[in-house]
Amino acid sequence: MHTAWVHAKENMAKAQEEMSKHANRRQRAIDWDVGDRVYLSTKNLKNSRPSRKLGQQWVGPYTVVERIGHAFRLELPSGSQIHNVFSPDVLMKDPNNPLPGQDPPEPSSEVIDGVEEWEVEKILAVRVHRKQLQYRVSWVGYDLDPEWYPASNFMNSPQKLREFHTEYPDLPGPPHELLGGVTAGETGKKQNYDHGKTKRKKQSHCCLRL
Repeated sequence: MHTAWVHAKENMAKAQEEMSKHANRRQRAIDWDVGDRVYLSTKNLKNSRPSRKLGQQWVGPYTVVERIGHAFRLELPSGSQIHNVFSPDVLMKDPNNPLPGQDPPEPSSEVIDGVEEWEVEKILAVRVHRKQLQYRVSWVGYDLDPEWYPASNFMNSPQKLREFHTEYPDLPGPPHELLGGVTAGETGKKQNYDHGKTKRKKQSHCCLRL
């Protein structure tokens, strides 16, 4: 009986040792500390940002403000809707001083009104899918993206919308009346093309709410 108990204890110790080794192999090397700037992986974040098909997706950089055990608290933009403490597995040091083997991140985002936004290079196509107006676009600094995004994502891109619909006036969607036109397009209503004056900021971004 005693021998069986000893064997069981030894087996348990071996199993724990193997689990520890496996965890250590998976754990990324931490080469940053409080005050450093890091990029955050978007792999597990719900967002409407452009999708990079090759390599991992990153946003930031953000400043590390606190270390909590093995996790890190980041200084996220005001209005962010996610918890600001992250595992090192989803963080990467700002490669202004890159280490060997670290891939450079995607083009960094811009914070507009507390929202992460990415620059639209050009609107490529439009469609009405299930009564929702959608666009396919190219993003500055990103690989070709085949995804379709709802028109409401482009509220800060009136100039790009205007350019596209001026070139293709017979396609569905709002050429100038952005706010009312987007709503009309997403509800499946027909939009009259009024080429009158409009006052909009010439911004070209798509939103990602963190």
